[in-house]
Amino acid sequence: MSRLCIMFLTFNRMEYAERCLRAVIENIKWSGELRVHIADDGSPLGYTEHLHTIAGGYSRVVSASYSNSARRGYGCNYNLATQCTHDYNDVILPLEDDWLLTKELDCDTIVTAFNDERIG
Repeated sequence: MSRLCIMFLTFNRMEYAERCLRAVIENIKWSGELRVHIADDGSPLGYTEHLHTIAGGYSRVVSASYSNSARRGYGCNYNLATQCTHDYNDVILPLEDDWLLTKELDCDTIVTAFNDERIG
């Protein structure tokens, strides 16, 4: 089964970020390995570590990692996170910290469709 990584883009919005991160981990349907990468753009000390701890606290999350683009902006943050996740995951789901998943997202079905030669 494929490895899915939630690439979580964030900057200094703890209330939104924590709610979004918990919602996506709890509501995503995935049979393979689920990984989380926190892509921070230079938030205050402790911010990224707190989100990393939340992600790692879920038994369904196989690994949690993070990167810090040090206030170089959205594009740099996204590109750095992509570099950090691309080699170790088969599917990457990029999300921003103000997005909220309120019901199940069936990634098993979506990835199966992508892997179909007639669609892929």
